[in-house]
Amino acid sequence: MKKIDLKCPRCGGIMQVSDDKTEANCSFCKNKFLIEKEKTLDEIKAQEEAVSYAREKGIRQAKEDVANQATKRSLKIFITIILVMAGFVAFAELTNYLSREYIKNPFECIEVSFKGENNHGEAIIKRNSNCNDRRGLDFVVEGENKYLKEGDKINVIAKGERYRFGKRKKEYTVTGLASYLTNMEQLTKEILEKMHKLSYDKLKNEINADYDNDGKMVSLTYFKTILHTDNDTKNAAYDIYKLVSKTKTGKTYNLLVMAKIEDVKIYQKNDDLFSYKNIKLDGKYIDLAEDMLVKGRLSINENYIGTTHGFKNIDEIKNYLNSSKNNKDGTMVIKE
Repeated sequence: MKKIDLKCPRCGGIMQVSDDKTEANCSFCKNKFLIEKEKTLDEIKAQEEAVSYAREKGIRQAKEDVANQATKRSLKIFITIILVMAGFVAFAELTNYLSREYIKNPFECIEVSFKGENNHGEAIIKRNSNCNDRRGLDFVVEGENKYLKEGDKINVIAKGERYRFGKRKKEYTVTGLASYLTNMEQLTKEILEKMHKLSYDKLKNEINADYDNDGKMVSLTYFKTILHTDNDTKNAAYDIYKLVSKTKTGKTYNLLVMAKIEDVKIYQKNDDLFSYKNIKLDGKYIDLAEDMLVKGRLSINENYIGTTHGFKNIDEIKNYLNSSKNNKDGTMVIKE
């Protein structure tokens, strides 16, 4: 291994050491010291480049740190401004809200009802006299206000920029929609009483108008009600009465007459109870004469008192309803 001469930095003594050593002990004064080797040009250049790179990197990092700090300061200022503005807006809105007239229960101002047929109903909102002086107060149905059916739940929402509410939303149950009459069980006592009154008045007026040759009505007595329906949207209720008529000679004729009440719809909760399209005296023409089955006008005699619509018995009525005239597509059935 190569030896080099080395001078002790303390006593100046000269000694020889291996050139791979990084420290030495002076053999004269026992001083221990580090050996500094002379650097090559490449090493010096590399060291300078490393120093230069480190300096440039430090400068760049410093600039980035300054920029980041500036950005953070700007962001803090921006956020502070936004928060302050939001606070002012919130305060203004709160002040405005608190300045509005307070209505504890706005739904005292309205009546909610429902109209239409079952599965096709809609809510109707009407103002009552409780809030006539409150302008700008409005109410809307939340969501779709159609295709409602009996028993559905809907929400009505109170609106108005001038007001604040103790209760803003209220739930209502859908009631009072009409449903087509498809079975006799739908005909309550109240409905039948109203239906009988309509039928009686219609039959009495029309039959009395048809009498001829001093004929007159002796009695018109309720017999029964039957329903003719397709179990869907086609129906007619028939109120059947026993009619007794008398000629001027005292002869009496007995037959069944009926009022046809068409397109009957039943209301679950409604003062009207039911609606209908038309009511009329229905049945086949029959002469009030010696032979009630004779078709066409008989020569007038003392026992002829006119022509009306009627039947001899209930079976004739059922055959009449099941005829092609009254049941063209065969979907109608009789229910008693």
